[in-house]
Amino acid sequence: LEKIMEIIDLTYSLSDTITVYPGKTCFSKIICAHYENGFRFDDMNLSTGIGTHMDAPSHVFPDGQTIDLIPLTQCHAPACVLHLADQVQDDSDYEISVNDILEWEGNHGSIKADTIVLADTGWGKYWGEQKFCQQDEKGTCHFPGFSKGAAKILVDRKIKGVGIDTLSIDTGNTTDSPAHSYFLKNKIIIVENLDNLERLP
Repeated sequence: LEKIMEIIDLTYSLSDTITVYPGKTCFSKIICAHYENGFRFDDMNLSTGIGTHMDAPSHVFPDGQTIDLIPLTQCHAPACVLHLADQVQDDSDYEISVNDILEWEGNHGSIKADTIVLADTGWGKYWGEQKFCQQDEKGTCHFPGFSKGAAKILVDRKIKGVGIDTLSIDTGNTTDSPAHSYFLKNKIIIVENLDNLERLP
């Protein structure tokens, strides 16, 4: 029997209304149509790190690998999805813990080396809303992310990459970005602002 495969797009489209970190350049596009000359082009203005995107080690470390040097083989792997929306609920400071990972492994088996781990926190339901990057009185954004302990256990599992449905792999209330630093120091790619993770098994 032919196996039917569903392809699920995990990316957001860029628009001038997408959420960006405070102080970052918002996305804008000017369509420059010259069809009378046989072509069209667009002028775009944006910061890196907006929309669905990947972080390379150079994002944190000055001598780190840049995005163009990451081999495509690192971006292609089986994935496992941590469905944590029930645990996170409305907690904008939720930290994905070691226990969350161990509980997943208790149900599905150990996370294998060379996999990509995706965290479905349920935060994608706030995409396009102020709560997606909920700012406190100091202007700090709050959203769920990985604890440093969770980052360490995933590095120990020798994964290839990690992704999340929030603005950052770290919780918004951290100042030193411990998960970012730990993952990228160990050359584990990071993908942020993922969409449709709840649709994945």
